Amino acid sequence: SGFTDVKTNHKNAGAIAAVKEKGIFSGDENGKFNPFSPITKAQLANVLVAAFKLEKGSLDKTFSDVSSDHYAANSIEILASNGIVSGKADGSFGTSDIVT
Repeated sequence: SGFTDVKTNHKNAGAIAAVKEKGIFSGDENGKFNPFSPITKAQLANVLVAAFKLEKGSLDKTFSDVSSDHYAANSIEILASNGIVSGKADGSFGTSDIVT
């Protein structure tokens, strides 16, 4: 699978290996995929941009909780600039919110 925590006999090992090979998922700093952990909105932003090879659109939108050095800032900007995400009523994106 390419991840230290996903054994070759894992029921989704093939699919997990494919998304790693395509650059859609890169794992955490310890080389783990964490198949049983929830995913945050920031992580999902990175996944969507990589999976669909999205590029910056024409809309200009920023979020109060996304600094320019945030690890998903570029992906969040791309999603917002294409009208895919709009954020929360308070002007934040909710980078650490769990996707449900």
